[in-house]
Amino acid sequence: MKGYKHYGSKTATGSRWWYFQRFSGLVLFVMVLLHFAIMHFIPEAGMRVSDASGKAFATFESVRLRFANPMWKAFDITFLVLAVGHAYNGMWQVFMDWKVSDASKALIKGVLAALWLGLLAVGVTTLVTFKG
Repeated sequence: MKGYKHYGSKTATGSRWWYFQRFSGLVLFVMVLLHFAIMHFIPEAGMRVSDASGKAFATFESVRLRFANPMWKAFDITFLVLAVGHAYNGMWQVFMDWKVSDASKALIKGVLAALWLGLLAVGVTTLVTFKG
């Protein structure tokens, strides 16, 4: 909604982040359920290999084969971007509940943004360049 501000927001930007938090939480919930079901209950689609004792584990080969599929890479990159963005936004909102000075807010925002960008850079680079 154009120009809409949620409670406590000084600008409409706060409202966009509020909606992002709800949207990303919902999508992450569905992605976690899919990830869990595929990785733990569908051995052919996931990474489970059973040894003679029946204990399941992942092998490097199963990971390599999974990441050879561009759809899995897209799923994992989306999962990573949403999870890190959701965590960043949630931490920012927790810090904004504290009554701190504008200088402290700027410092906190800078540290969180650096962590967010760093985690995204490492994660996406790892997923994109993984060749096995």
